[in-house]
Amino acid sequence: MKRKRKGQQGKTSNRRRIKKKIIQVLRATESGSMSIKHLAENLDGEQTGMEGLRSQIAELKREGRVRSTGDGRIAATSPSVRFEGKLQVHPSGFGFVVVDGFDRDIFVSKGKMGGAFHNDLVEIKVDKGRMGPRISGRITDVVERGMRKVVGRYHRGRSGSVLKVEDKKFAFDFPVFSSAAKNLKEGDVVEGVIEGKSKEKNRRGVRIVRKIGKTSGVESITLSTIYLYGFEREFGSEIKRSVSSFPVRIRKNVPGRADLTNFPFVTIDGENARDFDDAVCLVKEGDNYRLLVSIADVSEYVEWDSPLDREAMHRGVSVYFPDRVIPMLPEVLSADLCSLREKVNRLTMTVDARINRQGEVIAASFYPSVIRSRKRLTYESVQAFLDGGVNLDPRGGLGRMIVMMQDLAAVLHEKRVREGSLDFDLPESRITISLGGDIEKVVEEERLFSHRIIEEFMLLANIQVAKHLDTSNVKFLYRIHERPDPLKLKQFFKFSSHFDRDFSGQMSLQDISLKKALEFVKDKPYEKIFNRVLLRSFKLARYSPENPGHFGLGFNTYTHFTSPIRRYPDLMVHRALKFTLGDKKYGKHLEVIEKDLARIGDHLSKREKDAEQAERDVVDKLKALYMVGREGEQHAGLITSVHPFGFFVALEDVIVEGLVHINDLPEDVYYMNSAGFTLAGRYFGKTFSVGNRVHISVKESDPLKGRVDFLLVEKGRQKKYNEVKTGTKRGKHERKNSYRRR
Repeated sequence: MKRKRKGQQGKTSNRRRIKKKIIQVLRATESGSMSIKHLAENLDGEQTGMEGLRSQIAELKREGRVRSTGDGRIAATSPSVRFEGKLQVHPSGFGFVVVDGFDRDIFVSKGKMGGAFHNDLVEIKVDKGRMGPRISGRITDVVERGMRKVVGRYHRGRSGSVLKVEDKKFAFDFPVFSSAAKNLKEGDVVEGVIEGKSKEKNRRGVRIVRKIGKTSGVESITLSTIYLYGFEREFGSEIKRSVSSFPVRIRKNVPGRADLTNFPFVTIDGENARDFDDAVCLVKEGDNYRLLVSIADVSEYVEWDSPLDREAMHRGVSVYFPDRVIPMLPEVLSADLCSLREKVNRLTMTVDARINRQGEVIAASFYPSVIRSRKRLTYESVQAFLDGGVNLDPRGGLGRMIVMMQDLAAVLHEKRVREGSLDFDLPESRITISLGGDIEKVVEEERLFSHRIIEEFMLLANIQVAKHLDTSNVKFLYRIHERPDPLKLKQFFKFSSHFDRDFSGQMSLQDISLKKALEFVKDKPYEKIFNRVLLRSFKLARYSPENPGHFGLGFNTYTHFTSPIRRYPDLMVHRALKFTLGDKKYGKHLEVIEKDLARIGDHLSKREKDAEQAERDVVDKLKALYMVGREGEQHAGLITSVHPFGFFVALEDVIVEGLVHINDLPEDVYYMNSAGFTLAGRYFGKTFSVGNRVHISVKESDPLKGRVDFLLVEKGRQKKYNEVKTGTKRGKHERKNSYRRR
């Protein structure tokens, strides 16, 4: 054992020596940075190997001692250096600054915020001697405000009026400098513009621009989130002028484009879809299929590096809320000229694939085109037809094509899953808003086979474009999904044993095991919970010029091509594709962005993440708003997760999740088991495990926090209990966080 410890100490000492050498080499360069290859050549014979060097650089990044530069090089950092990054504020008042190139965020305590708000671009100085596994610092300047407007409640105080921001990330009030709204009353919900240079208490004031209403509602919740994340609702005057000159009508005979206006293209989208970037057509050619996927040619209108293009890249994606959309492109493009509307000519890029009966693509071509969508279909109408409903197009013969699409999609799906794609769906909520702006219902979005048709066709188009670009020697952004962390997978399989011990024993940490896991839980009551836990063990998909493949889909090469109206990476891929097809005007564009592709990929991945988080925040708050006034209602649900402070329950009849706090459980000392999936009472043996079905009543709902609290109901009656106190007695395998009910 001693020899083993000495060996470990030797390895640790060697790694420290090499890491120190890496820092010395980086600081000795004139530029302060170098490529990994150049760094390896300057380590004076240190036998680390490229993999070992990458591992040590990753460690140094986590410690904040080196960082990646925009061009993919590595640079040393110093405690005296000030960094720029985005501030993310926690509801408790502290925050983290996210710095490009760092794998670890910089912690900022509540007292070191320097007057910065959530989402501000700030300058931060790292605390002396705190560059290591845990980095902290002080914000020294606000470079750019992430928020320009706020939504909150108007209050009159002794020292003046204030606006209380309707978001948990703001633990302070804004003084009201002026108001354009008349006759404001206590508690009115208002919209304000942040302005002024008051240094009092390190915060600025607001000018109220309008009154929204008397109470918090859908509009105020959505606007508050839009402003919090810094999303721009309007486009600048220069961009508005530039798009006003675009042609309104498109001829079908456009030089350099294939005329596909006689092909029976259709769009299939949701009933409330706001833009239509894809149209599909399927014809039979002997024993094979010919699938045409035509995508709106946004690149024809958005010139590279124009003000419109720079704004689109900045936005990165369109953001979708239940009552509105924040588009990546102005409405004249996103909802009109680039939208593949019914019975109008539109410019597109087409993937033309020949597919055999086994679902194999035997030939694929790509070209600019003009199409004319025959009909705007919905997922619901297509599914109704496939289920034996009314004919979609009695005189046009579209019904036969839809049946063919169903057959081909089934073959493609079966082939994809067989070859390694993980097939699982998570339920999505649909919140219906009335014309008056109130929430009518919150339901689960039904998963239909008509969704599968479009999904399979878009996947096929994306992968064919990716393969083509991959062999064309052009740099572009892949859509990648890296393999999960083995430790997280191990935890997942530990979780699986909670449901079935035999099942867990059959599993190993291989991809095929995950397929077996998904097959095992298919159509079981806890399938959705199981899939959610599995998803949490995965890394996030992102955009990168490097290609490790797409783990979840099981693809070696993949990109995003099919949604250029709402995703900027797709627009970039369109330009790269056009270049490979002979359109040389994109050559300069590709040459310029090649050096910056990694940074662009990181930026677009971050914008996508922000959009998804904002959409989730609004949905959570609207669900909580929907539950206001329903206190005392009783529902059944499944426990989805267990924590030291209680457990969360997803209701069966309403797509809402809420917390049963440990304060409201039967009297006992509660502890979490070692696996973390059960909360158990020591003395009376009551247990609450993930997957258990329970009955609850609604206790209270807080739209501001997006939180709903439940009470446990047993034997048809609601139980209330006293305060929880910390327990002291623990079993051999129990965590320290046990709790006593007295």
